[in-house]
Amino acid sequence: MKKFFEVVAIVVPTFIVFAILVFLFYIHTDIGFSETINGYMPMYAPAWFEALVTTLFVPFMTGFGIYDHFYPV
Repeated sequence: MKKFFEVVAIVVPTFIVFAILVFLFYIHTDIGFSETINGYMPMYAPAWFEALVTTLFVPFMTGFGIYDHFYPV
């Protein structure tokens, strides 16, 4: 049961942070997308790349930080 709690305590905040960042970058502010002739598509680098890297990096660091709290080296 303790192992299950630890997994949930790592996974749930990671997904919450990921969902918040996707909402901010791709829904609310449209940083990651641009309106073009071809429609609504990913923006050219570096803005789209920065949004993608941040969207992946911050949740992983959140999950790894909680993991390090449960399993210190």
